[in-house]
Amino acid sequence: MKMENGFTMIEVMISLVILTIAVLAIASADIAILGQSAQSANRLKAVTTAENMIEMVRRNNKMAAAYNFNVGTDPVVLSGVPTMAEIDRQNWQVQIQQAIPGMIGTVATGLVAGVSGMRVTVTIGRPVPAGLPPDNILTLNSFVGQ
Repeated sequence: MKMENGFTMIEVMISLVILTIAVLAIASADIAILGQSAQSANRLKAVTTAENMIEMVRRNNKMAAAYNFNVGTDPVVLSGVPTMAEIDRQNWQVQIQQAIPGMIGTVATGLVAGVSGMRVTVTIGRPVPAGLPPDNILTLNSFVGQ
């Protein structure tokens, strides 16, 4: 009987199955890396936007208590002669929507016991139905002296 060189059909099929598994593993890792990259980009945009709001409060620190508000996806409408805090609120909402469309933000200020100044907490996240816990991307705390 003469010996033939080459691969049998079974060897070729096993090789193709192994190659397919390897390619799928690499593709799924690549998809996971892309997802993490998008999350990191959104978090960086959220940090920058939150820091911008803290700087707005710092700039208007005498009126820091006026910076307790939520901004959503609906436009902020100013009426009459707006205060600096109202203008900052409107500008900040535009920044959030340009940076990460569909996000909402919250600014809360409060006195710090024994200190002349206020704590500022800025939160940026996704809107959720009432009664559900917040889906926050970022909460940033800072201190604004007076």
